[in-house]
Parts: sequence; structure tokens; C-alpha cells
Amino acid sequence: MSRARPLDETLKAIWSAKRKRRSALARLPLKVKIRQLIELQKIDWAVKPKNRKPRFRPWTSA
Repeated sequence: MSRARPLDETLKAIWSAKRKRRSALARLPLKVKIRQLIELQKIDWAVKPKNRKPRFRPWTSA
């Protein structure tokens, strides 16, 4: 069962809000952007399980 397409007015409101938010984020100073990125990385690291296996095996010198 497919969902109905949102009304045009709803889509325009969403796009407008996204455009406004993106422009506000683009005006942020670099230090603030980096601080936000580091905070997100800390949250991501805390959420991931501690017993995770490495994604890739380290290279061995042969």
C-alpha cells in the first residue's frame, strides 16, 4: 500500500523550512561547525557497541 503524495502547500512549506535552515547553518563560523561535528562523533561512538569487530583487517607486512 503506497502513501498518498503530500499536498503542494505542505511540500512548499517543508522546502522553505529546509532552505532557511541550510542558509542558517552555512552562516555558522567554522569553529561552531567543527564543535558540532565532534559532538556528533562522540554520540556516535557512545552508541556503537563496545565489542564491535574491526571493519577491515589491518595489513600485514609479508
